[in-house]
Amino acid sequence: SNLEALSEKLNKLTIKFSLKAGEDEKLFGSVTSTMIADEILDKGFKINKKEIILEEPIKHAGNHFVSIKLSTEISAKVKIKVSAEK
Repeated sequence: SNLEALSEKLNKLTIKFSLKAGEDEKLFGSVTSTMIADEILDKGFKINKKEIILEEPIKHAGNHFVSIKLSTEISAKVKIKVSAEK
């Protein structure tokens, strides 16, 4: 199905953000589901930000995985790579 094809593509996706950070790689801002949805859209995949399962905004640099629930049966995991701006 289309959703299965989409989930396979999303599973291979790495989305990068660069945000200002202080000590311990703690970000001054945070990465929100809206930001993630916008970046995924920029890469040519249309998803609804409500489909992004983000318990709370990402507040630390590093690698994070975010689940995207495309339907009741189909979900994908997108890798979010957050780097600290020096």
